[in-house]
Amino acid sequence: MRRDEDITLSLRAKTAILVFLITLFMVALPVTVLMFAGMDRARNEIYKRYETITAMLAGHIGETLDEELLDTKVLLSSFMFINEAEGANASYAGMKDADMPGFFADMDRMWSEKELVNDKLKRILDTGASKELADLTKTLADIREIFLTDRYGGLVAASGKTSDFYQADEEWWQEAFNGGKGASYVGKVEYDESIRSMSIPLAVPIKSADGSVIGVCKNVVAVGKVMESLEKFRYGKTGFAFLIDEKAEVLFAPSFFPKGKKFVSGENVKKIYFKETGTIVMLDEKDIKVFALVKNPVLAKKGIRWIVVFEQDKDEIYSPLKSYFRIALFLMALTIVISALASRYVGGVLSQPVESIVRAVGKIAEGDLDHPVRVDTGDELQVLAEVTNDMAAKLKRSRQEMLGYSARLESEVKARTSELEELKVKLENEVDERAGELREKNEDLLLDQKAMLFMIEDLNKQADELREAYDRIGKSERLAALGELSGMLGHELRNPLSAILTSVYFLRMKKDVFASDPMVLKHVGMIESEAKRSNGIITNILSFASPKLPILKRVIVHDIVKEVIITKAFPVPDKIRIELDSAGLAKEIMGDAGQLKQVFTNVLTNAIEAMPDGGKINVTGHEDGANVVVAVKDEGVGIPEENIEKIFQPLFTGKPRGTGLGLSVTSKIMKAHKGSIEVESVEGKGTTMILKFPAAIGARDLINLDNIP
Repeated sequence: MRRDEDITLSLRAKTAILVFLITLFMVALPVTVLMFAGMDRARNEIYKRYETITAMLAGHIGETLDEELLDTKVLLSSFMFINEAEGANASYAGMKDADMPGFFADMDRMWSEKELVNDKLKRILDTGASKELADLTKTLADIREIFLTDRYGGLVAASGKTSDFYQADEEWWQEAFNGGKGASYVGKVEYDESIRSMSIPLAVPIKSADGSVIGVCKNVVAVGKVMESLEKFRYGKTGFAFLIDEKAEVLFAPSFFPKGKKFVSGENVKKIYFKETGTIVMLDEKDIKVFALVKNPVLAKKGIRWIVVFEQDKDEIYSPLKSYFRIALFLMALTIVISALASRYVGGVLSQPVESIVRAVGKIAEGDLDHPVRVDTGDELQVLAEVTNDMAAKLKRSRQEMLGYSARLESEVKARTSELEELKVKLENEVDERAGELREKNEDLLLDQKAMLFMIEDLNKQADELREAYDRIGKSERLAALGELSGMLGHELRNPLSAILTSVYFLRMKKDVFASDPMVLKHVGMIESEAKRSNGIITNILSFASPKLPILKRVIVHDIVKEVIITKAFPVPDKIRIELDSAGLAKEIMGDAGQLKQVFTNVLTNAIEAMPDGGKINVTGHEDGANVVVAVKDEGVGIPEENIEKIFQPLFTGKPRGTGLGLSVTSKIMKAHKGSIEVESVEGKGTTMILKFPAAIGARDLINLDNIP
């Protein structure tokens, strides 16, 4: 029977808790939901406002660039500048193309002298066009330097003496001239040595009345003109904006920009995926950054990404929200306190009649039947109290009757107990005899079962061994047949393939014979590509069937990979680009050059075949202790997870035209070089082949990185 000390939670407490929870659910929960919803909405509105501000700053920079280009084009519509360019072009009449390089070299040499002695060069800075350009730089402080060239790159007019006379070898000139078609050019923000200041080079073509390109104009604009909006922009106490490129290098920052500030890595900037609005918000521990892409057709055409970054301290941004949050917490706490006090009172009122009934029932349980329950609530609790009183009266009468019956029953029990004792002794003797017989039979049965289990276990082991032996015999027979077939294929197929490739080379040497029919050239290329692919398959078959020990020499990984690409050991479609990490691959290892070429040919071929829609292949390298690690990463379809463990097995392939030997041969060659090959792949995203080679003793960087294209 449970006592008061056994009760873990009283009815009064339960009632108070229930009332408290109901009140809390009806009042505090809606307040909490509204509070957090309001804060979330306010936060989103802040982000949208900041995105709009940053997009406006980026748009202003793009529009300023367009205005500067347009102003330059309007300036060049003057007949004075057009006549100067046409006159300069006419001066080359009668000059042979072979004489022009020497002529421009002499002009450059004389132009670089401190004093100009050549009359033609002197006249360049004295013409009306040059004086007009000089006056322009004095009138407009944002134009630092402006000059014109003819269609051959020679200087025609300038605001001052330029660094060179001949400009056609400059990138800006070539892009603006555009092979005679003409195009606008915007360069990177840089320090211009000739004018000794940070500036942005612009270039536009000079066109005649009929629209033909007759020269090029370069206009070097002060960076402050284009970035004026960033210099003047401040938002609150900590909000400001600056300009970066895709490498996270600061191109322009206002004068109050914190020196040496680092905000985000170049790799993270490259991975930024801008929304359709051209903006994105990033949250750091201390501040919020909003990135906006500068949208300009000239920058987009050159692949230049200028990004405006707006930054502000989180504490300043969220200070209004924090005040709102504190008020909401105070209201919630006040609601909880009031609910707790109300629930305590209501719980006491509701639980008092029940406690009276519980006390009365407790006394009845202890045998005290002379204390009736007194409850006057006019509800079910009063009915329960009356029923309890009736029950106590009936129990009292029953107890008296039970006392008389108990005496009679006790005498009968004693007589029956003696009879049961005699029967118990008899049954125990019979049970002992039967148990002995069962133990003997059970021991015999256990011995038979153990013998049968041992027999089944031996049969299972023999069956597993037979299956493994059968698989090994089948695999050995297939590999033996492949060895015999590969020898015959190597001699029977390589001779006609060599003849085909020789014929293709001869046809390419005679391309002038069928130059009028481009389809012939296309099919010759297809023949050469398929012949090289077939030759690679034969090489893999022979290498797998008859592997050769490597002849180890000091080789450089970069040279091996580059030679494989240059010699076109496999077809590379135009829509696929292979990029080499020159510095990382400039390591020396001990290896067989021929076998290593076959390794990289197989790995790169697999990467190309995994990208039917095109993409990029990155070949990178680094040192890892005593190893040189080379990673070949593609952007292809990837390898299903269930096939990753099988790709190095002979004859396994997941491609319609594959032989299943390329990676198996590659794995054998890597093991022969005491190296290894691993694969990392995500289906639908791409595959990375990781090749590890032991580094040569005393290895060092052997490539002059400045000479690597």
